[in-house]
Amino acid sequence: MDTGQKESILIVEDEGKIAEIVRAYLEKEGFRVKVADTAEQALGLFKEMFDLIILDLMLPDMQGEELCKVIREGSDVPVIMLTAKSGEEERIRGLGIGADDYVVKPFSPRELVARVKAQLRRSGRVKKKLLSYNGGGIEDRSHQPGGLQGGRSHRADPHGVQDSDVPCGPARPCLFAGAACDDRAGI
Repeated sequence: MDTGQKESILIVEDEGKIAEIVRAYLEKEGFRVKVADTAEQALGLFKEMFDLIILDLMLPDMQGEELCKVIREGSDVPVIMLTAKSGEEERIRGLGIGADDYVVKPFSPRELVARVKAQLRRSGRVKKKLLSYNGGGIEDRSHQPGGLQGGRSHRADPHGVQDSDVPCGPARPCLFAGAACDDRAGI
């Protein structure tokens, strides 16, 4: 995954109004969003890499359950089913064929966004920014190699000296350019 970009979401939904509402809420949160209104269109777009799929089950050209099976044959991308099918058996079946979550219409767009974020977090697909303290300022270093990896700091000081041999952690926090890094805080 490219750490310089936000997560990419594919919405497969044939009801245009619903697709646009979901798109607007996700884009407001900074996600990159593409919309497909048929299974065929979704399969064409699926060649691109998506971090999560929101899938309606009642599509005009294929049942969403079948599309989910096709997706699962070649990918472990998180899938959230978004559907009017509200029966217990339908929810159990959807989760059983590979959905990671199941949201019934009508739904709260804010809750759906929260579920998207939770799925991305659990799947390890969240694109984190790496921030670094640099003489009084914070820099976005997500585009540069380094950062805290395996409990060790992997940053260079202003003179190019690597501090990768300094272990970080609760027993021995490391200091770099006047700032402490503590892997319990994710810094």
